[in-house]
Amino acid sequence: MGPLLTIIAIVILILLIILIVFIVAGLTAAGKRLIQNLGASVLSETVTVVDKRTHVYGQSGNSSTRYFVTFELPDRNRLEFRVIGTVYGQLTAGDTGVLTWRGTWFKGFQREILR
Repeated sequence: MGPLLTIIAIVILILLIILIVFIVAGLTAAGKRLIQNLGASVLSETVTVVDKRTHVYGQSGNSSTRYFVTFELPDRNRLEFRVIGTVYGQLTAGDTGVLTWRGTWFKGFQREILR
């Protein structure tokens, strides 16, 4: 094997190691978040919807949208959760109701019906 092939092999090996490190780090973070959410209590609180946003990612023709809603608690703290599109479409800033969540997981929102 010539010196050029040795250098190429070393560079490929280094890139492969870097890739493996990133994959392991990502899986570790996801696992930690999962364990924290599973260990968290299910909470419910009366809140107000204060904001909504979307995040579109991907390339044209092959893109996806993530939906987020921000809720304000009575103590003025805010929580943002990723929600599915149908939930996103049903909520409007100013809506009041009971938010249910577990850790970073959105579980549901029951709108308060005014009479």
